[in-house]
Amino acid sequence: MPEPISLDAVRQTLLARRRESERRDSRVPADVLHESMRCLIDHLGLAIAGAAEPAAAIAREQCRLLGGEPQATVLGTPHRLRLTDAALVNGIACHALDFDDTHVPTILHPTTPMYAAGTALAEWRGSRGIDLLAAHALGY
Repeated sequence: MPEPISLDAVRQTLLARRRESERRDSRVPADVLHESMRCLIDHLGLAIAGAAEPAAAIAREQCRLLGGEPQATVLGTPHRLRLTDAALVNGIACHALDFDDTHVPTILHPTTPMYAAGTALAEWRGSRGIDLLAAHALGY
């Protein structure tokens, strides 16, 4: 069983992301970036809550058994997996409790796949927070 992530660690991560996003040089309007930040916070909360769900735990263990270079964090756990595997497991964890956001006109859950892949890729590439938020805004 993975060790739980402390609330202080989550708070520090969110504060760091906020500071990064405030150093804004994006052409995406501030109110749109604000909504992307709200979606990111929602995504992180869902990933942490869903990490202990059976579907996420099974996927995480199977991906771990496949091996590979640990490139990105499995949110809500101390584990790291290959980039694509971390994105997969994070997406499963975020959707496990079915509280992810809904884009009403399309009845889709766009944030989960975008941030599941986006956070893993951003971590691996060392991307800036503002770039992650802008990518979400443009994809949504």
